[in-house]
Amino acid sequence: MGFRTYIGPHIAGLFDHEQLWATPGVVTETSSGGVQIDVTEDVGGAEFLDLVQAWRHCSEHLEPSKVFAVPTIDEARKRIRFTKRSERYVPPPKEVP
Repeated sequence: MGFRTYIGPHIAGLFDHEQLWATPGVVTETSSGGVQIDVTEDVGGAEFLDLVQAWRHCSEHLEPSKVFAVPTIDEARKRIRFTKRSERYVPPPKEVP
């Protein structure tokens, strides 16, 4: 999950539909059938700390789905690391020629 996140149809299908569409922020469907999530209405103009707070709110909302990797936040260094792959992650099927 980032400040603006694009989720393709395969990964979007791993979420509960209602939970995904009830995510705080701005959720819109993409032309490919995926989802775009902006943590605030003005991602480009928001203050960094406001973005982090909104990101946490969105991440906490989606965390029970166990689709995303688990973040570790180092506030002193203003860094986020993803330390663990989600237990529900399933790679998309490989295309067969």
